[in-house]
Amino acid sequence: MDIPVGSKHFIAGSPYSVIDFSIEATGNDLLKIFISPNQLDFCIVERLTHRLLYLQPYRLPGGKTPGQEVKVLESIFSENEVLKHGFGETAVGVLSTDFTLFPTALSTPLLSAEWKSLFTGLAETSIILNDEIPKAGSVNVFAFPGEVKNVLDQHLGKYALQHALTPQISYLCEQNSGRCVYCGVQSGFIHVIYLEDKQLHFANVFAYHSSEDFIYFLLAIYNQFQLDREKVKLVLTGEIVKDSVLFQLLYKYIRNIEFGMPPAHLKWSEYYPFARHFYFSLFCL
Repeated sequence: MDIPVGSKHFIAGSPYSVIDFSIEATGNDLLKIFISPNQLDFCIVERLTHRLLYLQPYRLPGGKTPGQEVKVLESIFSENEVLKHGFGETAVGVLSTDFTLFPTALSTPLLSAEWKSLFTGLAETSIILNDEIPKAGSVNVFAFPGEVKNVLDQHLGKYALQHALTPQISYLCEQNSGRCVYCGVQSGFIHVIYLEDKQLHFANVFAYHSSEDFIYFLLAIYNQFQLDREKVKLVLTGEIVKDSVLFQLLYKYIRNIEFGMPPAHLKWSEYYPFARHFYFSLFCL
């Protein structure tokens, strides 16, 4: 497979695959795609065994308009031979800042349309999608560019599209115990989820441009909910490691930190090269 590194639309990271991976065998497998403003990652999971077969990350240019985003996605889908094959199931998660959580009992199409008009500033061509989160008693309402969805429709055929926080909230509501703050780190963005036992108290996505921005958002949440920074655990996922500047800065203010683990049913090769928390958002889809 020949993916041009340094394309004007994206930079492809090094792919990972198990030794016996074959493109021709993807028909019965699950394709997962995570899309944020600055990156796209996808993986292939064997549906019967839950074995991770393949993973490909991409770095995307920031500050895209919907038209530019269409070109980026078109480039990836047209140049990656793996994505051209059919899959038994496809799940797409989008990390959009244009979302809100409504209590299920209050969620209506009229309220969603009013929220889009007042708070998103998106073009008329954008569409509103709704994700039910029964475990949180909420509906995740998010706006999505119609032009981008057309590209996904053209290249993916049948697929499930949801906001990337939806499956994470559901998963964490099942797993969490006590007070805990979860922070997912992506290129230029973090998402933060705060739970007390199984109850969701907060979820949001923030763009950050410096380490100071990064720490500000997290400390603001600890302060808002009057959380003890010595005791209330911070769980990190995504693109952060212990010897990074961001982690060292965090540890000055928050002492109880650990890295999150993806769903336990996933099976890993002993040669898998990445930290398990790196692609948490992708693996939760």
